[in-house]
Amino acid sequence: MNLLKVTQLILLAAIAFACIKFIVNNTVWEKLLALNVIFSKILMFILVYAVLEKNSHFIDLALSYSIMGFIGILLITKFILRGGREK
Repeated sequence: MNLLKVTQLILLAAIAFACIKFIVNNTVWEKLLALNVIFSKILMFILVYAVLEKNSHFIDLALSYSIMGFIGILLITKFILRGGREK
Protein backbone atom coordinates (compact mmCIF):
# COMPACT_ATOMS: atom_id res chain seq x y z
CA MET A 1 0.00 0.00 0.00
CA ASN A 2 1.32 3.38 -1.01
CA LEU A 3 2.08 6.03 1.62
CA LEU A 4 -0.26 8.50 -0.12
CA LYS A 5 -3.13 6.02 0.09
CA VAL A 6 -2.45 5.56 3.79
CA THR A 7 -2.53 9.34 4.14
CA GLN A 8 -5.89 9.40 2.36
CA LEU A 9 -7.27 6.78 4.75
CA ILE A 10 -6.06 8.77 7.75
CA LEU A 11 -7.66 11.92 6.33
CA LEU A 12 -10.94 10.07 5.76
CA ALA A 13 -10.89 8.93 9.38
CA ALA A 14 -10.19 12.51 10.50
CA ILE A 15 -13.11 13.75 8.39
CA ALA A 16 -15.38 11.13 9.95
CA PHE A 17 -14.33 12.15 13.47
CA ALA A 18 -14.87 15.82 12.62
CA CYS A 19 -18.37 14.99 11.31
CA ILE A 20 -19.16 13.21 14.58
CA LYS A 21 -17.83 16.21 16.50
CA PHE A 22 -20.06 18.47 14.38
CA ILE A 23 -23.13 16.40 15.25
CA VAL A 24 -22.33 16.00 18.96
CA ASN A 25 -21.39 19.61 19.78
CA ASN A 26 -24.00 21.85 21.34
CA THR A 27 -22.80 25.39 20.77
CA VAL A 28 -22.87 27.10 17.41
CA TRP A 29 -19.22 28.13 17.67
CA GLU A 30 -18.03 24.56 18.27
CA LYS A 31 -20.08 23.42 15.28
CA LEU A 32 -18.52 26.18 13.18
CA LEU A 33 -15.04 25.11 14.27
CA ALA A 34 -15.82 21.48 13.39
CA LEU A 35 -17.12 22.62 9.99
CA ASN A 36 -13.88 24.50 9.39
CA VAL A 37 -11.89 21.37 10.29
CA ILE A 38 -13.99 19.36 7.83
CA PHE A 39 -13.27 21.91 5.09
CA SER A 40 -9.53 21.82 5.73
CA LYS A 41 -9.37 18.01 5.84
CA ILE A 42 -11.27 17.73 2.55
CA LEU A 43 -8.86 20.26 1.06
CA MET A 44 -5.89 18.15 2.18
CA PHE A 45 -7.59 15.03 0.77
CA ILE A 46 -7.99 16.71 -2.63
CA LEU A 47 -4.34 17.78 -2.63
CA VAL A 48 -3.10 14.30 -1.72
CA TYR A 49 -5.31 12.89 -4.48
CA ALA A 50 -3.79 15.39 -6.94
CA VAL A 51 -0.30 14.23 -6.04
CA LEU A 52 -1.34 10.58 -6.22
CA GLU A 53 -2.90 10.95 -9.68
CA LYS A 54 -0.18 13.37 -10.88
CA ASN A 55 -2.87 15.74 -12.12
CA SER A 56 -2.43 19.45 -11.54
CA HIS A 57 -6.07 20.24 -12.34
CA PHE A 58 -7.04 19.02 -8.89
CA ILE A 59 -4.78 21.66 -7.34
CA ASP A 60 -6.87 24.35 -9.06
CA LEU A 61 -9.98 22.64 -7.76
CA ALA A 62 -8.51 22.60 -4.24
CA LEU A 63 -7.66 26.29 -4.45
CA SER A 64 -11.19 27.24 -5.50
CA TYR A 65 -12.62 24.93 -2.83
CA SER A 66 -10.52 26.60 -0.15
CA ILE A 67 -11.65 30.06 -1.25
CA MET A 68 -15.31 28.98 -1.21
CA GLY A 69 -14.87 27.36 2.20
CA PHE A 70 -13.24 30.47 3.64
CA ILE A 71 -15.94 32.78 2.29
CA GLY A 72 -18.64 30.38 3.48
CA ILE A 73 -17.26 30.32 7.03
CA LEU A 74 -17.03 34.13 7.02
CA LEU A 75 -20.64 34.48 5.86
CA ILE A 76 -21.93 32.00 8.43
CA THR A 77 -20.00 33.78 11.18
CA LYS A 78 -21.38 37.14 10.11
CA PHE A 79 -24.90 35.68 10.05
CA ILE A 80 -24.51 34.29 13.57
CA LEU A 81 -23.03 37.50 14.97
CA ARG A 82 -25.94 39.54 13.60
CA GLY A 83 -28.44 37.39 15.43
CA GLY A 84 -29.22 34.73 12.87
CA ARG A 85 -32.91 34.02 12.42
CA GLU A 86 -33.88 35.56 15.74
CA LYS A 87 -34.56 38.97 14.17
